[in-house]
Amino acid sequence: MFAAIDIGNTRIKIGFFEGNLLHEIRDCETLPQMQQALQSHAVERVIVSSVRFSSEEMQPFLAEYAPLYLSHQTPLPISISYATPHSLGTDRLAMACGAHALYPQGSSLSIALGTCITYNLLLPKIGFVGGAISPGVEMRAKAMHTFTARLPLVSLSSDEISPLGISTEHSLQAGVVHGVWYEILGFIEEYRAQQQDLQIFICGGNLNLFEKKIKEPIFALPELVLVGLNAILHYNVHT
Repeated sequence: MFAAIDIGNTRIKIGFFEGNLLHEIRDCETLPQMQQALQSHAVERVIVSSVRFSSEEMQPFLAEYAPLYLSHQTPLPISISYATPHSLGTDRLAMACGAHALYPQGSSLSIALGTCITYNLLLPKIGFVGGAISPGVEMRAKAMHTFTARLPLVSLSSDEISPLGISTEHSLQAGVVHGVWYEILGFIEEYRAQQQDLQIFICGGNLNLFEKKIKEPIFALPELVLVGLNAILHYNVHT
């Protein structure tokens, strides 16, 4: 069994795989909890993508698994055409590899709805070419509260939010949620004008805010990063 670990800004997500089959997803908050979750499974190898902890910080909790720490120098099943690969987030690399594992024959755009929103374009024969990064939903809500004198900090939930706000609170919620959604549709339209066979995948911690809006040919895939990490680990173990 392989374990794919995605450590974001706020949580640790572990996917347990047998081959390409995802058996279980476990959420943790701390490195000791992560270690305990791994020890409860028959894990042979581990891959980690982390935007929070360094490999030195994680090593005491993972040493027994000969962990692969994902970086821009890790051999990948895709090519990288990004101008600054050293600054490319490992979560973006993993998403692109996940999209490639699920749709190897064509172009794909993977979109992650996290602290920031990332758009990640993968093209056949060229590989990862880039995309865009913009503020996530919480960041937008906090910015409007922080940089104004009177606007409140609003909460966001998966409840239906009308694009027509009838109060200040509702207007702020509408601006954040629908502003992000229209941004997503705009980027999809822009990239699809250039790549008509473009397959769209959306993942990330704030996916629940938009799941009701997502319809084919856009696919909600919360485990996309884990799928990509597992594909990278298999590529390194078997090549």
